[in-house]
Amino acid sequence: MNRRFDTIVRGGHLVLPDRVFPGTIGIRDGVIAAIGDDDSDFPADEFIDGTDCLILPGVVDMHVHFRDPGLTDKEDFSTGSTAAAVGGVTTVGDMPNNKPPITTSERFVAKRDDVAEKAHVDYVLWAGGVHPDEMPGMAAAGAIGFKVYMNKFERPDGAEWTGKESPLAPELYMDDDARLLDVFKTAADLALPVAVHLGNQAFVRRVMFPWANKPFADVAPALQALSPMEFMEAAQKCVLFAERTGAHLHFVHAPAEVLSIVRTAKTSGLNVTVESLCPFMTFDLMDELGPLGFNRYRSPEAVALLWQGMRDGLIDAVATDHAPHEWEEKQQGFVDVLSCPSGYPEVQTSFAMMFDEVSKGTITIQQLVRLMAAGPAQVLGIQDRKGSIELGKDADFVVVNPESEWTITNEQQKSKCGWTPFDGRKVRGRPVLTLLRGEVIARDGELESENRGHLIGVT
Repeated sequence: MNRRFDTIVRGGHLVLPDRVFPGTIGIRDGVIAAIGDDDSDFPADEFIDGTDCLILPGVVDMHVHFRDPGLTDKEDFSTGSTAAAVGGVTTVGDMPNNKPPITTSERFVAKRDDVAEKAHVDYVLWAGGVHPDEMPGMAAAGAIGFKVYMNKFERPDGAEWTGKESPLAPELYMDDDARLLDVFKTAADLALPVAVHLGNQAFVRRVMFPWANKPFADVAPALQALSPMEFMEAAQKCVLFAERTGAHLHFVHAPAEVLSIVRTAKTSGLNVTVESLCPFMTFDLMDELGPLGFNRYRSPEAVALLWQGMRDGLIDAVATDHAPHEWEEKQQGFVDVLSCPSGYPEVQTSFAMMFDEVSKGTITIQQLVRLMAAGPAQVLGIQDRKGSIELGKDADFVVVNPESEWTITNEQQKSKCGWTPFDGRKVRGRPVLTLLRGEVIARDGELESENRGHLIGVT
């Protein structure tokens, strides 16, 4: 304890895996070198005052779409990671549905090298799980895992995919079960997860094609009555493939109806994990938000199941599926819902809105940390560095004023698209500082330190 620290964080309550207490953190060389009580006298070059605040591990958002390369009119790695930093997120997992999609080693390396100078937070990169022979090379280049898409962009008029109208690039579409099984086998050999976007294109054609050229308001009743059958069928198949191959299967933005399948798989000892969206886009917002919330709307019953899954530990992680689309693109849904891209930007607002649920008593502070930090770090295989406040781990923190009541607005958003469906939402608990490996990167809603992000690999 006689060695000097680079930075001390003191005066706040530390949220550790097993307790919350008034304490002090000593940081040296970007990692947590000491944890003491609130009166620990640690010598340091810099002191950060956390008085009246909670000190939580930095958020790990394992599922974002920063659109870089290829679709940077929507977002790029700089703007997306700025939004992340301001929102308390210190590590992101970027998906491979770029233009062109990241399905080969050559494309993966090109993306990896391109975004390296733009990242303000740490990051992992998912690769497309399409060609089994390309997977080892992408893994060697640093891929954290492989994303499989079980549906694709398709319109009844045969319009070609441009990337503007949908993130579901046809090149990433997996329509061959034999090849899908090979993807699972290869991922198992590489000891990397397969992240699956559930779907069934035949169901899409039958159910959604009739929506073409119809406004969102006309389609809203059908959205509320959608059957989860396509997701359940796809989930059962993937669990069977995981059982056969021993692969780590991860379900992304899983609907509530799939949770029973996940529970059975976990009880059977399979390596199956699941992430949930932040469950804030409910049916009762349809009239107010229209296509802005497409296609994230959930029934009250589904939302209740998701919250229960978060509380009882069935759900491993909460991730945003941050989907930055231009305002004008979303507005097209008022005329033709199939011209409206799905999803919305959320990497900046997710933590604050989830923390508000802690204030309301929906989940506990420890559950929040598990869902937004420790859990995703574990799924990604980076838990030795990320996800909790423990000795030897990266000094990634979000400092929160738990009593601050404030309003989320479009004007605050750092994403290039510049809007949020939660404009005007009042929340309690505000991120005031974000630290990445011991350095303040965001303060009071503004980026403070640029280009600090590193690619994080599995260890």
